[in-house]
Amino acid sequence: MEKEYITTDEYIFTRYPNSSKRNHRVYYVSFIDGKRETLHHYIYRTQIGRIPNGFVVHHINGNPLDNSLNNLDVISRSEHQSLHAKEMWKKADKDKRQRMIPKETFNKYVWHRSKKGRKQLSERAKNQYRGKIICEVCRKKAIVKNVEAVVCSLKCRRVRASRIWRKKYPDYWKEHYGNLKGK
Repeated sequence: MEKEYITTDEYIFTRYPNSSKRNHRVYYVSFIDGKRETLHHYIYRTQIGRIPNGFVVHHINGNPLDNSLNNLDVISRSEHQSLHAKEMWKKADKDKRQRMIPKETFNKYVWHRSKKGRKQLSERAKNQYRGKIICEVCRKKAIVKNVEAVVCSLKCRRVRASRIWRKKYPDYWKEHYGNLKGK
């Protein structure tokens, strides 16, 4: 496999221009103190200073082979990912975007934005809430999906189930644990 070398200070940085992996193709890498480090990180770290946690070194002009100091900047990891995702999306034509997004996801995306899709979603949203109740447990007014619901939340459903169980088995604790009041 073809290699390219760059030497800085006492370190040799290598890249593989014909590699199938992008990181090996575009970034020069060396092992410094037993850790893998890219050339642009090394240059930034030695010339400017430490790279803060959660931040990455970004090539301002977009060319990862241009490791000059005035082309390097430190930005947050999330900002960096967002920036490159937007660039990739702009460069990609419609056909390529369809290949980037799974077909069924892309079709859903298109359908949700069509007139027919918006109308059906609107109708479904209107019919989603069917009834208004007063909760048996907390006595609050609530809008529920199920017409037969008598409680407003999971917490109230658990309290109601506990009350029903205690009514059904009123002597359970006395039978199994005796009278606990004197202890």
